[in-house]
Amino acid sequence: MKLIRLGDIPITGISHNQEIKERVLIEKGALPHLMMFSYAVLQPGQSIEAHQHETMAEVFFVLSGQALFHVGNEDVVVSAGDCLTVGTGELHSQENISDAAVEWLYFGVATE
Repeated sequence: MKLIRLGDIPITGISHNQEIKERVLIEKGALPHLMMFSYAVLQPGQSIEAHQHETMAEVFFVLSGQALFHVGNEDVVVSAGDCLTVGTGELHSQENISDAAVEWLYFGVATE
């Protein structure tokens, strides 16, 4: 067993945009196939550039706010309570489209 308290985890910038802050709850290597499990906050106007992961799928669970996800050729607005999965190799980007912070939990699963 391992107990993780959110308040004990350092705040860092995400790899795609250092201005967007996250706390990595579970790091790569802690569990088989888990790449990371994190809590992130996007402030109004912040965005994450288009990118893809060739060996990882991601799952996002929105806690608060609204964000626009661009996945492939589709756009979808997500808000509190929504869960979105991005498959391996899918080009995706995200942006906060609201006047409030967007908070989400997300994790990556290795596909190789």
